[in-house]
Amino acid sequence: LTTTMTTRGGGRPLTTTTTATAAAAAEAEAPPPAALSKRDEHCLRELRIFFRAVLRELRNDRGLAALWRPVDPDEQPEFYAIADDPLDLSVVRARVDAGEYATLDGFLDDVRAVKANAKKLARLMPGDAKADDNAHAAAAIDDLARSMAFRFENKLGWDLVARCDAVAAKLLRRNTKKTTK
Repeated sequence: LTTTMTTRGGGRPLTTTTTATAAAAAEAEAPPPAALSKRDEHCLRELRIFFRAVLRELRNDRGLAALWRPVDPDEQPEFYAIADDPLDLSVVRARVDAGEYATLDGFLDDVRAVKANAKKLARLMPGDAKADDNAHAAAAIDDLARSMAFRFENKLGWDLVARCDAVAAKLLRRNTKKTTK
């Protein structure tokens, strides 16, 4: 068995995955039922609802369709050599559904990575209209996600983002204790 800690967004915890079987990995990703208070669980759920609203807004824009699927390795094999983390929005959505984002920063970091990947592809293919359009669209998703996050934070009567950051720190401490035992 191998235990690894995955972090996203400024070193904040996401999941601890134990590799043995798919079932064991799925159990390791979810905190034990008593691990979080109901309030903490609610905070993380509210954050996931917000992430899904952002992704739904992005999904409704047809101009962003290319960012919802991975770059085809047969068409652009060089891309995978230069992309640090070849993300697309379908991967981000899967991570939301898996509960991998405990913080707003982690989610926004991955949206920013989609943008960075599109820019890298455009630089790899100078003069390619499709790559340029994708880089422009990726800049738009980053702006839209950040704008929605700003409005979301200001609309709430309490600081959900700070509360989720505290929950993430709590999970990190618990996971660190488990891996050192």
